[in-house]
Amino acid sequence: MIITKKWLTDNNACKEGIEWFEKQPDKDELIILDNIKFEWANWYIVRRLGKIEKVKYAVYAARLVLKTDDNLSLKAILAAEEFIKNPCVRTARTARAAARAATWAAWAAGAACAAWAASEAAACAAAACAAADAACAATWAVWASEATWAAWADNNIEQKIIKYGREML
Repeated sequence: MIITKKWLTDNNACKEGIEWFEKQPDKDELIILDNIKFEWANWYIVRRLGKIEKVKYAVYAARLVLKTDDNLSLKAILAAEEFIKNPCVRTARTARAAARAATWAAWAAGAACAAWAASEAAACAAAACAAADAACAATWAVWASEATWAAWADNNIEQKIIKYGREML
């Protein structure tokens, strides 16, 4: 897709992002995504994806930083994956309940970023504002990978998340 200033404005892009975009010689989304910071690429991708794709994107990001002993986060991710397979009111409610449980676990654990990523992934399945939850899941996953206590996390997580999102466009 060719990105336009109108599309960015209609989707409430930040002023700084629009100004940067206008200076770019090529307006093709795949070229633009190769040349922007993670936060902007993440913002763009989730606004171009459909509901199920947003949930897949969020789940992918959360799984990249999931700790093997984090059962509540795993349940949240599994609930979101169930919603992907069968998007209905029942699976959305289950995902919402799992998201709440993972959120409280993250809160109790001192806002562990990986748990927040899982929580946002599950919330994405149940939310009206799936784009925001998908973007948050990816951002929390990146923060988890950058945290000094997250030795299990992948160092190239930003590139992996954006690559996955690009493939879905």
